[in-house]
Amino acid sequence: VFLTYVNIENNLSEGQGGGLYISSSEVVLRDVKVDKNHAHGDGGGLYIYSNSDVDFDNSIVSNNFCGDDGGGMKIHNSCTVTFTRSELTANTSTDKGGGLVANNYSKLKFNRSSVSNNSGTYGAAFRLRTGTVLDLSQSTVFGNTAENAGNAVFAASSCSLNISRSVIAANGIDKEYVPPAGPPGNIVLTDGYYAKIENSIIRNADSIEVVNTTAPTSSEFLSITYSNIKSGWEGTGNIDTDPQFCDSTSFLYYDTSPCVNAGKDGYNIGVDIGCDIPKPFDWVTDAMSAINIDSVNLNEEFPLEWAKSENNFGELHYRVLAKVGVYPYETVDKVKEEGTSYVSYSIPYQDFLENVFQNTPGNLAMVAFTVYAIDGPDTIRVTGDDRMVHVNRYDYLSTETEGIPNEFALHDNYPNPFNPSTQIRFDLPEVSNVNLTIYNMLGQKVKTYTMQTAPAGYHSLTWNATNDLGVPVSAGVYLYQLQTDGFIKTKKMVLLK
Repeated sequence: VFLTYVNIENNLSEGQGGGLYISSSEVVLRDVKVDKNHAHGDGGGLYIYSNSDVDFDNSIVSNNFCGDDGGGMKIHNSCTVTFTRSELTANTSTDKGGGLVANNYSKLKFNRSSVSNNSGTYGAAFRLRTGTVLDLSQSTVFGNTAENAGNAVFAASSCSLNISRSVIAANGIDKEYVPPAGPPGNIVLTDGYYAKIENSIIRNADSIEVVNTTAPTSSEFLSITYSNIKSGWEGTGNIDTDPQFCDSTSFLYYDTSPCVNAGKDGYNIGVDIGCDIPKPFDWVTDAMSAINIDSVNLNEEFPLEWAKSENNFGELHYRVLAKVGVYPYETVDKVKEEGTSYVSYSIPYQDFLENVFQNTPGNLAMVAFTVYAIDGPDTIRVTGDDRMVHVNRYDYLSTETEGIPNEFALHDNYPNPFNPSTQIRFDLPEVSNVNLTIYNMLGQKVKTYTMQTAPAGYHSLTWNATNDLGVPVSAGVYLYQLQTDGFIKTKKMVLLK
C-alpha cells in the first residue's frame, strides 16, 4: 500500500488505531499527516500489528490521543517501522508511550526525524518492551514529558537502543514536581538491555538511569562514548558542557560549540553546526564626509559602504542606523547581503533634506551612521567609529523660496491641537540669527532651535513633542517664540495625548 499527500484527521476508534489500523501489511506513507485522531484503546494515531513493515517519509503524526498505550502509535508483534525526515509530535497517552509504544521484537528506525512534546506515564516519547530495537540517527527528541519515568525513553525487557549523532534534550521541563519527587530520567533502562550511545547530546538532569535490572552496568551492555552528557558519564571522549544550541527546536549549535570535531573520528557530536555569529567587519566609507544640497542635486546619492561580514550559516543582513546631533539612533533601513566584497547603501540627498532637519532647523547638521550585521538573534556592530556626514542645505534654502518676504512673521502651527507632531512656519526678510524656543505654561524652556545666519525666505520646522533631551513631553498648552535681531513673536499651541 502506498499513500501520499493524504491527511488522516479527526477519526475515532472505539478500539485500536484511531487513524489507521495496519496488520500484516507493507505500507509506505509519504507526505502524509495523521492528526487529531482518537482511540479508546491503543494507538491514537495508528495501530501497527503482526509483522507489518511501515515506512514514514516526510510525514507527520501529531495531536493524537489514546485511552491506553501509544498516543501516536502502538507497534506490536515483530513489526518494522522506519521514520525518515518525519515528525512524531504532541501526542498523548493516558497510559504508556505518549509518542509510541513498541513491543514483541519490533524494530524502529528513526533517521533525520524529530520526536517532540508527547506525554504519557512511562516513556513519553518511546516506550519499548520485549526485545524491541530502536535505532535513532541524526534525530532530535525534545519537549516530551512523562508522569512517572522516562521523559524520552523507557526501555524494558531485553530491548536494544542505538543512538548516534542525535540530541535528546529539554524533556520534562514543563512539569512541576512536588518534593521529594523529582523529574523522571531522560532515558530509563531496565530488566535486561543493550544500549549504545555515540556522538550524541543528552541534556537533562538524570540523563540516563539504570534501574531494576538483572544485567550488569558495563560496556558490554551499556556503551556511551564521544557524547555530551548532562552531569557527565564515564566513557571515552565524553564531555559535559553547554552545547551552545542555536535554538530549542532544531538543536543545531554554533560553530564555537565544544561539540565541533569532538566526536569519534573527528565527527561532530549531536546533529550538526547550524549557526554562527557574524564575523567582524570594517568601514569602507571615510570617517568624515560632507555634502552640499541645492535645488539641482536632490537626486544625487551619498554612498555608505562597508566590508562584508562573513557567516557560513543562516541569512545575513545589515541594519543601518543614523542619529542627528544629540538625538538617539533610528533605523534607516535593512540591507541584504550582496555578492561583492563590500556592501554599498545609497542615500539620496532628498532623504537627507526631508529627515535630517525636522528637529534641527538651520543650514547645517551632522549625521552619524553605524551598521549592524545580523544573523537571527546574533548581531555585531561595524568596527570603528561612526561615519560622520556634514550636511549643508544653505544653497537649497537660498533658492527654495518664491521671492523674499517683506517682513518677519511667525505663523500659526499646523495642526493645532496636534499629536504627535506639528509644523511651525516663520518668515525672514533678511539673513538672520534665529532662536525659536518652546516653553511650557510655567515658563520653563522645553525645546530650543538655533539657526545661525539663516537665509532670507520662508522657513518651517517640525516639533515632535520632545524636549531638548529627546524625551516626550506631557499633554498640555505650550508657547512657541521666534526671536531675531529686532523681532520677537509668541504663539500658543496645544498638545493632545
